Amino acid sequence: MSCAQSLAVSDTGIAYSWGWGESGSTGHGERAHCLTPTPIAALVGVRIVQASAGSGHSLFVSEGGTLFACGDCRYGKLGLGKITEDALVPQRVTMPSGVRVRHASAWHAHSLCVSTTGAL
Repeated sequence: MSCAQSLAVSDTGIAYSWGWGESGSTGHGERAHCLTPTPIAALVGVRIVQASAGSGHSLFVSEGGTLFACGDCRYGKLGLGKITEDALVPQRVTMPSGVRVRHASAWHAHSLCVSTTGAL
């Protein structure tokens, strides 16, 4: 599986996605493909500053340093703990106390993030 969903963030912090959505990687609440850039309803009201598309999953970072993840739950790459169902809409990832995320990167079977203090 390769990255087949696309993500964009507007200058006003609205997250958009389109493309392959079989695992919920577009975050629109269903396992369907999305043919045009569409705002992600679950993130409306959250100012997103960065997004990354991985293999069947997507990551979003808010202005306040909160990480959200959706899509393929295999291998723990969403950071949502022991879940057995794909996340069809972005879910908040619980980080260690005091950690705020500056940048996130979604890869094939894992995800990485850098904190506001520069820790990986």
